[in-house]
Parts: sequence; C-alpha cells; structure tokens
Amino acid sequence: MSPAGSALQHAWSTANPVFAAYVFYSGVLVLKLLATTLLVVRQRFSKKVFLNPEDRLDKNSKVLPVGGDPDVERPRRAHLNDLENIPAFWVAGLLYCLTNPAPALA
Repeated sequence: MSPAGSALQHAWSTANPVFAAYVFYSGVLVLKLLATTLLVVRQRFSKKVFLNPEDRLDKNSKVLPVGGDPDVERPRRAHLNDLENIPAFWVAGLLYCLTNPAPALA
C-alpha cells in the first residue's frame, strides 16, 4: 500500500484518537438532533399547535390554532439551528481529521 493510502487509512480508523473523538461527538450530535425532533413533536401535540391545518387530528375544530406558540417555536428554532450547523460540523470535522492534528490540540 502506498504511504498516502496508509496515512488516509490511519486518519479514518478508530486507532486515531482524533477520529475516535470525532465519531463519538458526531454520535452525540445525532442523538441531540433526534431528541430535539421528539421535543418539537411532543410540544406540538401537547399544545395542539400545528403549521398546517391538515395536520390537526380534529379536522372540524376551529379552536385549534395554526401557527406560532412560544413553547413550540423555541424547540423548533433549536431544531432548525441543529439542521444548519450539525452537517457543517460533520464535513469540517472529517476534513480536520485528514490534516492529522495533534490529539491534544484537537
């Protein structure tokens, strides 16, 4: 195997402490993303606040509001923020692992 291939193989193995930390924290972020998804769903159903009228369980009721409730909007904005930032972390983290940084600095 060429030296470049060997270096790439080491950079993306769990023997590399930087890559192992990247994999661990990526997993933590996936769990956070799933948790905020469930929190938004729970808040929407407990407050009966939906973005679309067709999402309501009781189609005939005029009482159920459609739109923003502060208790629903806060976790929804947190979820949207995660959707913007977590994939960028995944890409930047993988590229950073390829630079073979010192584990103490990473």
